Amino acid sequence: GVQPNGVYGETKREAELKILEIGRQSKMHVSIVRPSLVYGTGVKGNLALMRRGVEQGWFPPLPETGNRRSLIHVEDLVKVLILVAEDYRANGEIFIATDGVPHSSREIYEAICQSVGKKTPNWRVPKFIFEGVSLLSPRVQYKVGKLLGNEYYSSEKLEKLGFLAEKSLRDFDA
Repeated sequence: GVQPNGVYGETKREAELKILEIGRQSKMHVSIVRPSLVYGTGVKGNLALMRRGVEQGWFPPLPETGNRRSLIHVEDLVKVLILVAEDYRANGEIFIATDGVPHSSREIYEAICQSVGKKTPNWRVPKFIFEGVSLLSPRVQYKVGKLLGNEYYSSEKLEKLGFLAEKSLRDFDA
């Protein structure tokens, strides 16, 4: 599995283990789902901010860095939750929910442009600019890392239960 990093990750992992233990002791069906970055209608957070930035014209055209990110559409996530709630094989297990496809930040950017009806600019801000800006502060460095870094996970365990994502980046806002 994925090793938790930092206090946040460690406390989340401790909570998961405690919940699984309570499930074992009480004979209650407990499954844990760790969703990757969620997209689709009504989602909040960084993707919504990026979408607003593209729409308003202040979000820079990202370079293609070949990074790999995991995503899942909100409707597919709902299907995952129903699947693990109903399948006895999911009891006591931890699952990572993704659409099974690695996406680069540039592909995500292009999907957002398409979803808001904007033409994708044919120029890009070079990666070295982002690297230079990230030197300003640890917080900026963290944000740039989140934007252009890798965060790719396998949802193979869910696929063994029969899960197959039906949505793709083409359905960014559908």
